[in-house]
Amino acid sequence: MRRVLPLLIVAVATALFWFRDHWLPAAADHASYLGYVEGETTLVGAGVAGRLTNVAALEGNTVSAGDVLFELDDAVAEADVARLAASVATAKSTANNLLSGKRDAEMALIGKQQAEAEANLDLARIEFNRASTLNQRGISAETQFDKAKASLAVAETRLAQVKASADVAR
Repeated sequence: MRRVLPLLIVAVATALFWFRDHWLPAAADHASYLGYVEGETTLVGAGVAGRLTNVAALEGNTVSAGDVLFELDDAVAEADVARLAASVATAKSTANNLLSGKRDAEMALIGKQQAEAEANLDLARIEFNRASTLNQRGISAETQFDKAKASLAVAETRLAQVKASADVAR
């Protein structure tokens, strides 16, 4: 009897749990379904082309809206900002030159043009180095490398022209 009583209690408890799960209706806030759950796949990309400096999320990772997935190298953007700032300075200098008509203003304009040419040359060097690296790895087309090489030559020539103009003006 001592051995039968615990076995009887276990058998009755098992029967009650089975009866509750299979025959009684489920609670209103609880539902059981069989099936599959699939995640949503989204293609992600940057608004501009560039070199990745940091990859925070790998393929297959779960991410939320607003999470940083990767970071781009900002060297090209900084060179563009410097080039555009030099262009703004050149435009301001040109306006001042037209208003004043003085020789000092002409020299300042040439100085701003030289700053712009140097910024363009810096950008051309960055793009040439990137195109050269990609070309050596066989990732980019030969025409892209040729364009970067030509842009570098044009930027070097423009800087030489501006320096020659400065020498003549002195």
